[in-house]
This record gives sequence, structure tokens and C-alpha cells, in this order.
Amino acid sequence: MDTSIRANWAKSLKNGAPLAQLLATPVAPAATKVLPAQGSNGQTSLLGGLPGLHVGRGYRFGNLDWFPIWTDAPLKPRGYTTQFSASAVTVSELANAQVAGLQIQNSGSNGILLLEGTLLEGGWQHRALTRSVFVEANQALELPVVCVEQGRWGGTNAQAMGQKLAPARVRAAMRGMHKVANGVVQASADQGKVWDEIHKYQADFGAMNGTGSYVAMRDDIDRKLPVIDSPVALPAQRGVIVAIGGAPVAMELFDHPDTLSERLDAILRGYLPDAMKDNYTQTPSRRARRFADRVQQVGVTEQEGPNHKRNKPDLVVAAEALFNQDDLLHLAALNARHSLVLAA
Repeated sequence: MDTSIRANWAKSLKNGAPLAQLLATPVAPAATKVLPAQGSNGQTSLLGGLPGLHVGRGYRFGNLDWFPIWTDAPLKPRGYTTQFSASAVTVSELANAQVAGLQIQNSGSNGILLLEGTLLEGGWQHRALTRSVFVEANQALELPVVCVEQGRWGGTNAQAMGQKLAPARVRAAMRGMHKVANGVVQASADQGKVWDEIHKYQADFGAMNGTGSYVAMRDDIDRKLPVIDSPVALPAQRGVIVAIGGAPVAMELFDHPDTLSERLDAILRGYLPDAMKDNYTQTPSRRARRFADRVQQVGVTEQEGPNHKRNKPDLVVAAEALFNQDDLLHLAALNARHSLVLAA
């Protein structure tokens, strides 16, 4: 996008121009609004917790496409960050170390948002976060994780919060996704399936290592990938659809543009190894819009604990959302029909 157009967008937003007016400009000519569910009184239903979505045209990143998403949700001050100092936030093994749990202590003055699929390095073994978590300032809690390094159990107590994310098939296993007659069900984390998928990646990429570490494998794969400039989020953008091989594979949606801007590069690079295995195929914008429409229609109505919701079984959408009271902080939706998510 031309830098002068970006500047005009930013200036218009600061001057209070309505989002709908900006979306009608040539900056996002293919933007299409996906309407939220309506209650009987004509107001947006809070049952599924999803705002209206506006999907823009696609941009290429390596062998994948990404589509910006805007929402019509009110913009509130952000009470957290995804970028924090290791001195303020520490992650360690539990007192009685176990595969499925780690302890986090946020000693900082701001809340922090941790994303599903984030790799944690070190400790007794490398782990991955199974769901997005909000940690308030001066709070300690247990993190839900799976092991992504089958051959090691021992080492140091401390874990480092990495910037890389687990791939789609591993994230599907982390959610226990499996097919049933009426769609795809999300259950609890399937540790055995996680290891199986990691072994497949090691074979596919020829990146074997002694402990079966996905972290070491990704480091090896990334060194062989072409250098690609980091993507730049569009003004007011709050979400992204990632597409590979001509079809959407995932959607990530946030409550604030700053969060999307902080995480866009890591999100796209998380899918890059899968995308680079085959030749590039452009994804039509209509498919991205249809996926967003499906996510919107299905919603996230099934309570999965105090702050998390999922959708009912569906043939296409497998979504999980993190809320802070009534505010949607993060939604991660996978396309269950994509071969990179579930086997045919």
C-alpha cells in the first residue's frame, strides 16, 4: 500500500472519521462487512460475543496470503500488552513438575496476553500454550501446556516465552479436534497426537533432532526459509485471515489494533513453513469472506471455563475465544476442512 494512503488513513482515524467511511475508500476496495448476529430487539447479540467483521483484500507473504479484518466493536483503552520484559514476567516449572502445567508470575504493572500455540523454551522440556491466557498485573497462575519435546524430561526450572507459534496441525491436536457425524468436536489436549504431528513435521522437513524438539526443528527450518520482510498492519486493523494453497486456514481476531500489530508477524511466520512446502496458489478474496461469514454465523456459545468459549460442532469452523468479562480479547479459528488442520 502507498505510504501516503497509510498516512491519510492514520490522520483520518485520529480526526474521528467513522470506520465505515474509511472502509469505503480505495484503501480496501474489496472490504466486505460480515454482520453480527442480531437479537430480537435488533441489537447485536452478546451470546456469541463476536462483533461485525469487515474483510479486506489479500496480501501475499511468502507462499501464503493474509487478509486484514476490521470490526465495528467500540475501541476501548487496552489494559494489557503482548510485549513484556523477562524481568517482569517469569515462567517456571510447577513445584511438582508435570508435563501439562507451568507457573507464570506477572510482576509488572500491566496485564499480559499470551496466545494459544506460543512456544515456551527451556525448563524440563519445551512446551506450547494450549489456549490464550490473560494474566493480570501482579498475578500468578498455572498455564495449560503440552509438551513439544518428547525425548527430554529434566534440565532447568526456568522457561522462556518464545515468539514462535505451533503449526495448525499441532494446534488442532492441542484442542483435541476430531470429526463426528455433525461436524468437528474440540475436546481436551491430546498429548499423543501432538507428538505424532511433530514427528510428521520432522519427517516432512528432514529436521530430525535427538529429543524430538519442535523448537529445535523450527529453528532449523527457519534458517532455510527465504528472508521475507515483516508485514505491516493496516490502520485500525484488528484481525487477520491466513490462507494457504487457495483456501483460508485460520483467523485471529483481537480487541485492539495494537495487539494485532504486535502479533501479525509471528502469526504469519507460524504458518510459513507449511506454506513453503508447495508452490504458491493465490486465495480469492471471496473465500476469505466466506470463512469470516461462517465464523460469524457459528459464533462461540459453548462455555469452556470462566473466560473461554468455543463454538458448537461444525463442519468448517473450530474456534476458541478468550474474554475478559464481556470483552472479547482474542479469537482463534481454524478451518477444519483445510488439509493443514485435519487429515481428510
